[in-house]
Amino acid sequence: MNPLKSVLILAAVFSVSFCLELSAQTEQKSQASSSRKKDGWKPLLGKWQCQSAKLGGQDIPKQVTDKTKLSMTKGEYVAETLYGSEKGKLELNAGVTPGQMKIESKSAGESKTLLAIYKIEKGELILCYSFGDKFPEKFESTEENGFLLAKYKKVTQDKAKDKK
Repeated sequence: MNPLKSVLILAAVFSVSFCLELSAQTEQKSQASSSRKKDGWKPLLGKWQCQSAKLGGQDIPKQVTDKTKLSMTKGEYVAETLYGSEKGKLELNAGVTPGQMKIESKSAGESKTLLAIYKIEKGELILCYSFGDKFPEKFESTEENGFLLAKYKKVTQDKAKDKK
């Protein structure tokens, strides 16, 4: 067989194989995105304990994060901190990666809106909050962006009982 013909046949087989693989990956991502859209709240529901946090690139002291808890239900949250608690409304967009949250709170008679991105990774809920009018693009807190980056672990029923 002509060597050029062999190379062209291999290239054609590779191209078809590559296109089939790409199509399968796209379908899997589409199914995963569709699944998140249907029940994006499910992995977020419950109580979460802050493990660590940074604000504007600076670590928040452990005595503050240890007293920071977050409880989420569909459309609402309660945050408890060393400085008090606050309640608010949550809007979720789980159909994008990373997921997005619009957080509306009222504390001390003042309304504020935060935009955040989130992901759950290795059992941790990672939230990156913006105090501006755009969602963060990355999970990072720097002096320049002024974002709050927080990592939470889900509180299990057993742990909740142990702390009583």
